[in-house]
Amino acid sequence: MKLNLLKLLSLSLLVVAGLTFQSCDPDPCKDVVCDADHGICLDGTCDCDPGYSGSDCAILLRSAYVDTYNAVEVCTSDPSFDDNYIAEVKTSADGDQYIIITNLYNHFASDPNANYQPEDTQVKAIVSDAGIEIPEQFWVAQGLETIKVSGTGSVLSGNEFSINFTMVDTDPNGFSDECSVTYTRQ
Repeated sequence: MKLNLLKLLSLSLLVVAGLTFQSCDPDPCKDVVCDADHGICLDGTCDCDPGYSGSDCAILLRSAYVDTYNAVEVCTSDPSFDDNYIAEVKTSADGDQYIIITNLYNHFASDPNANYQPEDTQVKAIVSDAGIEIPEQFWVAQGLETIKVSGTGSVLSGNEFSINFTMVDTDPNGFSDECSVTYTRQ
């Protein structure tokens, strides 16, 4: 009987000691508050969903871009020609990390032989803390379906951002061009 009582007492002490040692290692997320809809705490910091930022994941990154802009575009095909035009940045229904940039490569819209609208040369871009990425994609407008576009961009200030992009016409007689655009909020 004494032996069983000693075993029970020893087991109880081990359980209490185990709980005590676990409670000495505090939860690093105990006092961290993340926006529950857009991030979770991992190892004491908020890990944000794509398209969100901030210490609590409450900043929707694309909201800083959605607006109407004056755009100045310069391309290697004609570096002496600064093309000034209006472009819009809109939200995309594909996810909170995406924006739609209209009127990229305004040369098409300014060509008197073409009948393109700003929406015909729009691209879907991804915004993150690192900047803007235009993943490789094709335009869908008739006559432009063979043109592949990709690029990157960055914020210059609260009112400006820039994009560098490349276009390659995959048609055997196609062309390529590299351009940079600076967008200034109207």
